[in-house]
Amino acid sequence: MSTISNAAQIMVDKLVADLNSETSLSAEDQLLVAKALDTMKNSTTFETALIAVVEEHFNTADAALTAAKNDINAAKASIETQSTNLNLIPGLQTSIDTSISGMNTSLDTSLATISPTVRDNISGTFNNFQIGYNCFDKSLLQSINASSTYNRRPVNVASLDNYATGEFYAFISFGSITNAYRPNQIVRVKKDQSVQVATMNAQFFTTGTFGFCPFADDTSRLCRYDASTLYIQTIGAFTWEFSKAVDYQEIYYDKATKDLYVVSGGFLNKINTDGFVVEAEITFINQEAFTAWAQAEGHLRTDAFATMVNTSANAGAISYASNGYYNVSTVASYIGGSNSGYTSFTGFDLVSGVKRLVQQPGHNFVFGDIALTAYNTTTTKPMVTSLRGQASFIDMYGNYARLSIEQFTNSNLYRNGQVIYGPSFPAYSHIHKCLISSVAGQDYYSSTSSTEYVHSSLAFGR
Repeated sequence: MSTISNAAQIMVDKLVADLNSETSLSAEDQLLVAKALDTMKNSTTFETALIAVVEEHFNTADAALTAAKNDINAAKASIETQSTNLNLIPGLQTSIDTSISGMNTSLDTSLATISPTVRDNISGTFNNFQIGYNCFDKSLLQSINASSTYNRRPVNVASLDNYATGEFYAFISFGSITNAYRPNQIVRVKKDQSVQVATMNAQFFTTGTFGFCPFADDTSRLCRYDASTLYIQTIGAFTWEFSKAVDYQEIYYDKATKDLYVVSGGFLNKINTDGFVVEAEITFINQEAFTAWAQAEGHLRTDAFATMVNTSANAGAISYASNGYYNVSTVASYIGGSNSGYTSFTGFDLVSGVKRLVQQPGHNFVFGDIALTAYNTTTTKPMVTSLRGQASFIDMYGNYARLSIEQFTNSNLYRNGQVIYGPSFPAYSHIHKCLISSVAGQDYYSSTSSTEYVHSSLAFGR
């Protein structure tokens, strides 16, 4: 093998040299080349050696290919595993979205609950928070020469704290004595604490049940159920935008679409900002079937209504008599309407729906005076008086709001028969910590002449 290799190497070296020099092979060289090739062709030893070399390279290549194949199979297995994981992503996304939605709802509810609790702990002494109301931010009504109705307080009241939108609504009616001095009012406090007020100098309605329901446009509207008909108020106005005969007073809220559902003629009806829309493919044989369907769908009940009463009620009074002089006395305050049976303070969130709040009783307010110059400078009778006291309200989560309140009556105790009326607190918002209140009285500007006044206002806690 060595001889063959040497002969081959000599031949190759000479061929390369001759080719580089462009010298033609001699006859002797050509004979040598032919002889060498013939020798290699007939040499089994050379052939065996050549095959062995080739096989060694094939074995090396085969080993490399085998290793590459193993890497490819491993990569394939990894890709298949990752593909399986990727298939889980849509389901995980849905699960995450659902969880986040639930967390948002729970967080809104928890914040509404925790916030008052934090204030409760801060105040310490009372174990609840205390807010002073000693002036007003929005005058709702100011009437002079209020005739004989200045001594009256609200009879029919409904309010709603909408935790889903951050807005507050209140409907206030003085019942049978409603007039320009004591008009109906619908108050809306928006999320940014801007205040909108609609008024009506005559009774809006005198019968039926009423309350606020949330709507698809994130407003809340006064609704009335009377004689098997449901009426829906026009937002910001004393008019009915929609009405329809319904089978019973039972209203549900769809959390996904924000639509309301009722039953009319056995058919499901959807209520949104376009009015009543019949869902003809869904029918109910009775009220129980509708209730079961709504609960199975996860809808929220919203008709926590109060009953309208066509009557009137006097406010608490304190008077000057027998030429006496009052430094301290008390006067009863009133919360809500004529009594808790006529009042519907409610809250709404996306967990409980509309929930009626616990109605708190009124408390006695202390009557005090501020010594300013009186009309008759020979007397010490005060020109301006104030009422000081506390009131409490409970939200839908059971948290107390305890308010420290001072109100100026803009009156005096100049003569016998002088009367101060109030205070009354028709409604309170736990979301905005705003209080709607009313005082009234007589302002004597001479020994025989007086002006009757009424002042209703809205104040945010300070």
